[in-house]
Amino acid sequence: MGDLSEGLAGSPQKAIQMANSAFKAVNKMNLKVPFIMTKGNHDITGPGAKEAFEKVYLPNMARLAGHPSLQSANYTTTLDDVLFVCYDPWDRNPEGLQQLEKSLAGSKATYKFVMLHELVIPVNERCWHVFRQDNAKRMQLEYYAAFGEKPYDTVNISELLTSN
Repeated sequence: MGDLSEGLAGSPQKAIQMANSAFKAVNKMNLKVPFIMTKGNHDITGPGAKEAFEKVYLPNMARLAGHPSLQSANYTTTLDDVLFVCYDPWDRNPEGLQQLEKSLAGSKATYKFVMLHELVIPVNERCWHVFRQDNAKRMQLEYYAAFGEKPYDTVNISELLTSN
């Protein structure tokens, strides 16, 4: 999931308050299972929202996912035989896809889930989707999401999915 809060709080102080309120609500649920979330665009939108994400979201995400060393919204966690790879489409670090690939390739988990807030495969050009400005990276991410492994050739996943 993503967009735990609406964002656009109006000021840095209100962004911190909104983030704290969102996690207060999550904490009230007293979940008995890990809560794994991704970064949503509303979580980082508005004055002070990015700083609130760093200060409030990340420590809470780490605690709720049982991942104490969490430093960014690009992370993995394993529960039993299930791997969850959370991908942050707003992190402009060029190594993000490499980290995703290593996480998927290095895991022996039976079930692997790639989680991110934006669509990977675009429905149309009006909707938001990851790497809408970079088709090569988008197709690479589509392949990981669909098959959980590194592509050996550039592949258009949309063609693969409709060819059968």
